[in-house]
Amino acid sequence: EGYFRIEWELAAQRALGIASGVPFILPVVIDTTREPEALVPDRFRAVQWTRLPGGEVSSEVRARLLKLWSQRSEGVKSPAAEQAAATRVNRPEPVAPRRTGNRRLILIATLVLAAGVGWGLWNGKRPAAPSPRATDSVASAASALAEGSPPKASTAAVLAFNPDPKSIAVLAFTNLSDDKANEYFSDGISEELLNVLCRVPDLKVSARTSAFSFKGKNLAVPEVGRQLGVAYVVEGSVRKAGDKVRITAQLIKAADGFHVWSETFTRELKDVFGVQDEIAGVIARSLQIKLRDPEAVAAPTAVEGYDLILRARHLARQESNEGWRRAIETYREAVRQQPDAATAWAGMADAYVQLGRFNGMPAADAMQEARNAVRRALELAPNDPLALTTMGWVVRTADWKWREAREYFTRARAAQPGNAAAILALAVLELNLRHYDAALALAQQAVAADPLNAAAHFTLGTVYSMTDRPADAFPVYERAIALAPAAEEYRSHLSLMYARLGRHAEAEAEAKKETNPGYRLVATALSAALRGDQAAALQARAALVANHADDMAGYLTLVCTVLGDQEGSLEWMARSIARRDNGVPWAKCNLWVDRVRQRWGWDETRRDELLRRAGLADDQLN
Repeated sequence: EGYFRIEWELAAQRALGIASGVPFILPVVIDTTREPEALVPDRFRAVQWTRLPGGEVSSEVRARLLKLWSQRSEGVKSPAAEQAAATRVNRPEPVAPRRTGNRRLILIATLVLAAGVGWGLWNGKRPAAPSPRATDSVASAASALAEGSPPKASTAAVLAFNPDPKSIAVLAFTNLSDDKANEYFSDGISEELLNVLCRVPDLKVSARTSAFSFKGKNLAVPEVGRQLGVAYVVEGSVRKAGDKVRITAQLIKAADGFHVWSETFTRELKDVFGVQDEIAGVIARSLQIKLRDPEAVAAPTAVEGYDLILRARHLARQESNEGWRRAIETYREAVRQQPDAATAWAGMADAYVQLGRFNGMPAADAMQEARNAVRRALELAPNDPLALTTMGWVVRTADWKWREAREYFTRARAAQPGNAAAILALAVLELNLRHYDAALALAQQAVAADPLNAAAHFTLGTVYSMTDRPADAFPVYERAIALAPAAEEYRSHLSLMYARLGRHAEAEAEAKKETNPGYRLVATALSAALRGDQAAALQARAALVANHADDMAGYLTLVCTVLGDQEGSLEWMARSIARRDNGVPWAKCNLWVDRVRQRWGWDETRRDELLRRAGLADDQLN
């Protein structure tokens, strides 16, 4: 065992001097071992495993291995050697008597050793979306390269990996506390560090949603770097015990997993804020970036209040109405203990906005509560990005003050240029105002800034949908669902895209998968109407009216329009405006709906009057 460990470490060190793109080790699994609990060296996890159950090597796998190894020596291989290799690859597998398991193990060991002792394979050059299936293994990609065929798009993207040298991602720190309920604390420390780094000039920081999506997945750092498009990754651990906290952080170069810096800090809880600044300073110096003077943004200094804020933030991240309600209660306790905690006021306001947007409480009430909280947050921290973004949502959704909303969203972007939430908010506003080119550019920027954020992809899909590009929208919606399978509303929009493309069976199937009852009825009604099943569409609309009339007036306007019911459409639009429904800002911007109304040949006079009430008439926006 000791000999193996020494040889492994020497080989791993030697691998650092080998050119990237050179295959170096191929991990092979011959039993049911799963990656998360496997007792193997950490570097063994850095490349994708090939599974050969029972140690059986098929002719296809053997051919792929031979092609993989041939890449190592192709520069010195003689024509005779090439011919011999081709003969071996193409020769049929001989039929031989069954041997014992030991023979198979020896064969596997020989294959791995022939590939070369060490690690690195081809320095992580595998498909960007890893899969445990052998069909997606590195050997498959190597076979394609050996044959001279062009790699798949994902492989090509990996081969072209060339991130900004001043880009970084902060992964969720591991909770090493004895109390596993302290997960909120380790997540909070990671997020606070991320927020500090976001204020470093010239440093591109991966958004929290994308960076934290790798939590618990045990992916190798090079793979994480490629998926996030960053040059460096920060990871670490947090152990909280009583009034002490120990934080270990390490800065890793994404391209090769090289540890640039690592250190452990043991502090009292009251000093935790200084640790975050200290870590950020070391990282900035390592990347040769200068820190600017800290801004007056808001970090609470009372330990009790800080702990409550981290708990509330953890609850809000559940992105459910129940989670937002519990977060508000916790934020309220935090501001009772520390009335000047701007982050608590801003977090509370944001939770109220989400309750109002997603029907967790009457929109008017939610927006008024949000307004009260965010005003206090901005008094304490005028440049806080979350507070600015939240106020923008309030004045857009509750007040219909479109220019003022844009000012708040723009200020939030200026305070934190890579803030995906602010970019998405501005994209939605520009879409509402029919500024389609600006909306598309912003939505694409948000996806680039936060590539694993389902909401970013959903917003981009919505821009495509409302500019009458369903073929472009549906794959983006599919990506959003893949990133957040449990998210409400997403499948209802995907169902509509399928229906608009005439793929009615798929539209109906997606409508049934929608988990939110109201959105499911909307999707069912629209799907039925577009496939010509008037009876089913009317039945779904009746159920929507009976169960969701108070909070889905905007959607009922859409359903009536698609059904050709002008009186119903105008009635629900008027009710939506009277109730200040969340759907009002969307009343003007759907080009597809415009064309549906034109096909019905409707007189638009009354609709234009209703739009004027909401401040959405053309002359009001110009």
